[in-house]
Amino acid sequence: MKIGYRCMDNTAHSFKSRSKHMDGVRCPFCQRPVLPTGFDELQYNQLPYYHDLKKRCADSKREVDLKRLDSIKKSGIWTATNNNGSGEFVSCVLKEDFNWLVEQLERRMNKDL
Repeated sequence: MKIGYRCMDNTAHSFKSRSKHMDGVRCPFCQRPVLPTGFDELQYNQLPYYHDLKKRCADSKREVDLKRLDSIKKSGIWTATNNNGSGEFVSCVLKEDFNWLVEQLERRMNKDL
């Protein structure tokens, strides 16, 4: 039996680690706490590594940010996403606020590069 990690809220979110030091780690998908869990050899070998999942989640978040930035530039409408990923209308912004918001998002995107 090998030790992997499983999200407390969604048991489908499971992973393994190359490191033995995983204190305080959260699920890369939903940011919920995880618990060490025993897996048999076959299940353990099929689990993805934590570092790979974290990178993939960061890349997908970047894609969402880029789509949001394009949407803001085109329409002037800011939408926020909840944990399920569905967008909800937040507000129309004034032209000055809109320009500032686009500038801040572009700065954030460049910083992540």
